[in-house]
Amino acid sequence: LLLTRDDYEIQNLCVNNLRLIIDAAELSVSALDPNAATESECQYKGQEGGRSGKLEVGKSIVYASLEVILCLLTKQIPQINPLMFKNKSKAHWNCFRMVSKDSSTLVEASLTCLLHLPRLCSPEGQLVVLPIIVYLLINVLRESSKIEKLHFTSAPSFSKNLSSPATVSLQALKSIVKSPVYEPNCNGELSHRWKKMIQCAFSSVLAFRTFASEEWQIDHSVIVLAVAVFLLSAPKPVLNNSFLIVSSIELFQDCLRNPNLVVQQKCLRTLQSLFVQKEMPGSVRLIQSLTVPVVEKLKIPTSLLRDSSAESALQLAVITEAEKVLEALLTVLVEEYRTTFLALIMQLLALFLLKNPSGLKPSDPKKQLHDLALQRLNSLSAIYTDEFRHLLKELPEVKDRLELAMKKDAAISNQLNAAYVQNIANAEAAGSVAPSITLTMDFSSFMKN
Repeated sequence: LLLTRDDYEIQNLCVNNLRLIIDAAELSVSALDPNAATESECQYKGQEGGRSGKLEVGKSIVYASLEVILCLLTKQIPQINPLMFKNKSKAHWNCFRMVSKDSSTLVEASLTCLLHLPRLCSPEGQLVVLPIIVYLLINVLRESSKIEKLHFTSAPSFSKNLSSPATVSLQALKSIVKSPVYEPNCNGELSHRWKKMIQCAFSSVLAFRTFASEEWQIDHSVIVLAVAVFLLSAPKPVLNNSFLIVSSIELFQDCLRNPNLVVQQKCLRTLQSLFVQKEMPGSVRLIQSLTVPVVEKLKIPTSLLRDSSAESALQLAVITEAEKVLEALLTVLVEEYRTTFLALIMQLLALFLLKNPSGLKPSDPKKQLHDLALQRLNSLSAIYTDEFRHLLKELPEVKDRLELAMKKDAAISNQLNAAYVQNIANAEAAGSVAPSITLTMDFSSFMKN
C-alpha cells in the first residue's frame, strides 16, 4: 500500500528498510557456526529454495524482497512491466532518461538490494531467482539507455556519460556473470542451466541494437559496454557460442560506422581491451574481422583539416583511440607478424607528419596530428628498437619524413628555449632598475624596535 503512493520520501524509506532487512539476513547467515551441535530455530539460516528451488510464500525473505523491488521499479519505470511491453502501450515508448533524480536514486537503491538476494539462496534457489534478477537488470539497462533520435543526431556528445541506473545495471550484471552457480569444469545440471541463462542474457543485450521507434533508439555506446562486460567477465563455456561471437562482431562493425563520433570512440576503447585478451574464445575471429575497420579510422577526414571545432576534436579523439587499438594489437601478435604490422603502423603515422609545423597554432588539427604521430613513433622506437631500425632501412620515405619532423621539432624547441631565457634575462634586468616610487616617510625606526 505504501509503495503505491507517489511520495519520494515514503518510497525511499521503504527501500532503505528493505536494505536493512537484507543486511541483517546476510549477517545472520554469516554468523552461523558450522561446528555447532544444535542450531537455533529462531536464527535465519539462508539457503532459501533448498534442493527444489521453491521459495515459500509468506516465509521467504527473498520472495518478499522481490515483491517490494518489483513494485519500486515498475513505479519508476513502467516500461519494464512485461504486460506493458507486450501490449506496446504509449507509455512503453517514453524515454526513462528524462525522469527526475529522485527516481534514479530509487532505481539504483532497488538494484543494489536486488544483487544481494542470491546470497540468501541455495544453488537451486539461485537458479530460480537469478533469471528474474537478470530480466530486471537488462530491462532497466534498456530503458535507461533510450535516447531521442533528435538528440542522438544533433548532439554528438550526448552519450559521453551513462545514466546512473545504466551504470548500476552494468555493474550488477558484471557481478552476476563473474559468479557462476557451479564449480569450474563441472558438467552437471546446475552448470548447464546457469550457462544457458547467461547466454540468453547476452543475446538479449545484443538484440538492443534492433530496438528503435520513430522517436527513440538505444544508445549504442551502452550496448558496446554491456557486450564488453559479457566478453571480459563470462567464463569460457558461456562464450563458446558462434552466434554470440558473430553478433558481437556485427555490433562493433555497426558502431565503427556510426555517425555519432562518441559511439565510435567508446567502441574503439572497448576493442583496445578486447584485443589483448588472447585466451578469450573468439578473440582471433574478433581481431581478423575488426582490424581493417580500425585501420580505416586512421584516414584523415577532410573536415578535420579545415577547422578547430568540437567535431574536429572528436574526430581527432577517434584517430587517437584507433592508433591505441593498433598498438595494443601489436603486443599480442606473434613475432613473425609483428614486424609487418609495425611497418603498417609506422607508415600510417608518417602520413600525419608535416614538413613545416612551426607556422600552425597548437589547436590546429594538423598540428595535433603531427604531434601525436611524432610522439607515438618515438614511443614505438623505444619499445621495438631492433625492428624499428630495420624497418627504417626498408622504408626510406618514412625515415625521411621522421628525420625532417624531428629536426623541425628540435628547432622549434630551441626557439622556445631561447625565448624563455631571453624573457628571464629581461625580467632580471627590469628588477635591477631603481624603483620609480619614493617613500616620504622613514620607517627605519621600526626596524630598531
